[in-house]
Amino acid sequence: MKRTLIALAAATATAAFAADSVTIYGIADSWFGQSKGNNGINQTVVQSGGLSSSRLGFSVKEDLGDGLGAFAVIEDGLNLDDGTTTAQGRKYVVGLSGGFGAVSLGRQATPYEDFYTKTFYTMDSAFEGMKIGGRAAGYAHTARIDNSIRYDSPNFDGFTASLHLGLGENKTAAVRATQTSGLSARYANGPVIVGLAYQKDEVQAGTVVNNKTNTALAGSYDFGVAKVNAGFNTAKLSNLAAREKTYNLGVVVPLGAFSVLAQLGQSSVSNGGAKTKSYGLEGRYALSKRTTAYVGLGQAKISGAANPNRRNFGIGMRHTF
Repeated sequence: MKRTLIALAAATATAAFAADSVTIYGIADSWFGQSKGNNGINQTVVQSGGLSSSRLGFSVKEDLGDGLGAFAVIEDGLNLDDGTTTAQGRKYVVGLSGGFGAVSLGRQATPYEDFYTKTFYTMDSAFEGMKIGGRAAGYAHTARIDNSIRYDSPNFDGFTASLHLGLGENKTAAVRATQTSGLSARYANGPVIVGLAYQKDEVQAGTVVNNKTNTALAGSYDFGVAKVNAGFNTAKLSNLAAREKTYNLGVVVPLGAFSVLAQLGQSSVSNGGAKTKSYGLEGRYALSKRTTAYVGLGQAKISGAANPNRRNFGIGMRHTF
């Protein structure tokens, strides 16, 4: 993977003479502190990705004329703590954009994943209690899809929408190929943000294909002195009667270069299933437009688990470029 990134950097430098815009971008984020996982053991750790997942990407754009543009993005995840890359790339796409919006082909995040991380979550960090507790087994959506096509609409006075279809390409003589499909719609105007998202994941189970659906509704209002957000998600498996329901409530308080973020969450499975209660708290200080120092604490308690208490506490730094 390291050789791939070096080769991409060299190719990008050469392509700069042919493309209208070539951008190398990334995030370097790491934190030091204490982490207690599902094994019940409290560890002193240095981990990558406190506020954001570390990454390195290459973005290429070309003006085709008549309002059309071609683009490509190659983005890999990085682990700053041990110098490795993630098992699969974060985003590998090529596409076409214009007045109609944008269409992209390849491996990429689903509209539901973008909505969940950017609108549903308060912090979307290693200290978000809901992320520490995780989702009930089998109910979590697929975040990034291979073999996918995605459409993103233009902005219509604050309203945007996205659609995607992912092809499993796993058809056999006994069972049809699976698909992942979904959509999101979001309205952002002034202090108001509100939207919803839906995703259906088809999962092969022997010779049967089961459906897993997730539906989320979330929004926020910025009062100036504080921004409040709330979200609700329900998940269903076609082969089970129980549903998972998740609630999130959060607030962001800006204090000049400093900001305080807090989150409360709850997730439960009907018919006597597991219940998770969580909270998260962060303090962020902007050292510059691109560099942020932070401290965070997040905890989740899962009923019925062998080790019910999960926790992250640490200090770190994020730099974007």
